[in-house]
Amino acid sequence: MAFDPPESEAEIQAWLKPRVPGNALFLPQPAGDLGARLSDLFRQAFDAEAPAALALGSDCLEVAP
Repeated sequence: MAFDPPESEAEIQAWLKPRVPGNALFLPQPAGDLGARLSDLFRQAFDAEAPAALALGSDCLEVAP
């Protein structure tokens, strides 16, 4: 779970941790353009030995289901 701003970690974990699998990672969103942020987050996930990673944007209200 990537979040921003970095200082919101406690609030984000209190809100989402009960709703996600116990082994989910919570990582502050890195700086850079979208490609750099995604690349860095995937690297961090796999460095932490995550068996899989998924990129799913939640801040694009224009995207319809």
